[in-house]
Amino acid sequence: QRLPYLPRADAYVAENGGRIFHDVGADSWTAAPLQEDLNWRSKHDVVVGAAGRWRPPEKRQGELWHLYRRLASEGWNCDSIGYTTSFRLSLTKSFGKTEEQLSAVFKTISPNLRYSYNLGSVDFMPATSGKAQAAHYLMTMYGQDSKNC
Repeated sequence: QRLPYLPRADAYVAENGGRIFHDVGADSWTAAPLQEDLNWRSKHDVVVGAAGRWRPPEKRQGELWHLYRRLASEGWNCDSIGYTTSFRLSLTKSFGKTEEQLSAVFKTISPNLRYSYNLGSVDFMPATSGKAQAAHYLMTMYGQDSKNC
């Protein structure tokens, strides 16, 4: 949705670091067309399932989607629209749910998963992803020391 409005760059990180896209060298001023870095994406496959055709979260494989289904069945408002390596939980839209209950959820998640607060919601994702991990991956790929970035 935002790609036509982003300036051209070598790489773009999406879904809290779960996905990386590279510029394919087209003559464009915007962030399109792009190609997904499937090597990076495959690092999360055990937790989110292999990349492929989009499927609804109820049919996705992996620990992340088991957590999604569990939380949705417990009445939490979970959003997976447009996501393949993460999902968002909205406490304000999870009627009858409290911050204390959400804190209890955090204590039950697998060490293969992590969470972060983003725009007043909670994003759940693989422990192997994250913006910092994606940035480190890209720095290594482009031969840059983190001190220079």
